[in-house]
Amino acid sequence: MKNLFLVLLFTAITTFQTSNANEQPIARVFEQSIYRSDLKNEDSGNLSLQQIIIPKLLKRYKAKNKTSFEPTDEEIEKFKIWFNKKYPNHEQESKEREKETLARIRELAKEEKLTDEEIEKLINELSEYAPASMDEQMAQFMLPHWKSQLYFYNNYGGGRLLWQQRGIEAFDAFQNWLKIQEKTGNFEISDQEDRKEFYQYWNRESSFLIDDEKSVKEFLNPTWSQ
Repeated sequence: MKNLFLVLLFTAITTFQTSNANEQPIARVFEQSIYRSDLKNEDSGNLSLQQIIIPKLLKRYKAKNKTSFEPTDEEIEKFKIWFNKKYPNHEQESKEREKETLARIRELAKEEKLTDEEIEKLINELSEYAPASMDEQMAQFMLPHWKSQLYFYNNYGGGRLLWQQRGIEAFDAFQNWLKIQEKTGNFEISDQEDRKEFYQYWNRESSFLIDDEKSVKEFLNPTWSQ
């Protein structure tokens, strides 16, 4: 068994080494070279250089600067109060959806000929994994994004904002941050076409780009925080 493990390990290592053996790197992030073959992912489809480079830049930056975009308990509580005032019926609607789900589980369980005792046990086990309330989910979904974008806006030149489904994005400021990361050598892209594609997201016009005073004020001091 030990010998088999060593053979498999050796095969995995040599396969990885030879997979890039005839390739030149197309980019680098910190000390890691990136090859064209690294962009191919059988599970999730092809990756972009953005998807590989930006998460690594953010992770190292946050660790180095001891920066966290996690919301405080106070921010979460304020958001939930605002959300419950804005959507007063969400709790009742959630309960109704939960009822419908449980009824469907019971139907499927009976089709599988489970006993009543087995059905109740199944439901109890599933309830342990029940999602948080809608106000809590929305707070956890939106606030880290807002805090990160506010940070880049305040520290990297402000500029235009972009309306996105998850919330406002510090469009120009984040590009400024990326260019600083590139200039300081934290990443580089060898081919000009690849580099152009990397920055293409920011080199475009969009009807969702905003920089009017009212929108900026709302971004800096959102309604839920007041």
